[in-house]
Amino acid sequence: MSRSIIINDTFTDTSLPVLQTFQQRIAGITGLLGWFTADASYLTLDGSSRVSSWACRASAGTTFDQATSGNRPLYQANQINGEPALLFDRVRPDHMVWSGMWPAGAGTAWSKVAVMRAETGVGAAMHVLSNNTDHALFVDSSEVLKNYIAGSGIGSGTGTSVVGSATAFHAGVTSFVQSTAKQAVEVDNNGPEEATGASSTLTLTTLYLGTANSPAASSFSGQVADIMLFNKDILAAANEGDLIDIYDYIATQYGLTV
Repeated sequence: MSRSIIINDTFTDTSLPVLQTFQQRIAGITGLLGWFTADASYLTLDGSSRVSSWACRASAGTTFDQATSGNRPLYQANQINGEPALLFDRVRPDHMVWSGMWPAGAGTAWSKVAVMRAETGVGAAMHVLSNNTDHALFVDSSEVLKNYIAGSGIGSGTGTSVVGSATAFHAGVTSFVQSTAKQAVEVDNNGPEEATGASSTLTLTTLYLGTANSPAASSFSGQVADIMLFNKDILAAANEGDLIDIYDYIATQYGLTV
């Protein structure tokens, strides 16, 4: 005869690690200023499925907004690994404005992360995230992702194109440290390329998504699925654990090889 024992109690062992989802790990990274995913639950759509407001999914509470209907990006479902994205058209030109202010000051460091696909064959610079004064995450005329700091731009280390093909998404990461004028950029965990000696002067201004605030000369054409903003150098060795979490999330969520 077999017997079973049922224990009606809660087992707790504080020595065991607490399991977290990738989303929880990203939301818990120190210095996260904003995290935006193209899930419909974070978007305010008009009657044409164009996005008037993109809400932050983390606790920062900021938004990207566009009051003019003719300049709103288009929401598209099932674009990358079953996940949605926003489509930007530089001809319109589609762009949005961040409700926060980009940090500045002697000790300032910041980083931008974007999961994106740039349109091929444009033949001109396209700004993904920019303040049109000192800094920008942009795609140059040769379709390479770059980090622009006050007149100095660097590419992706090995020259890997951020485009690759008309259907390819990539993860781009850029960072800057004002006190040392250090800047870095990498694509799909390939790099980073680093440089120093750029201007260490940053202006506290508005951050634009999809333009350099001079439509449409340097506006962006392509799709954006995910954006993260940090007030620290995410590519620094001290933040390697955070960067691993970011790439683990990107690889799992979007099926990218990083």
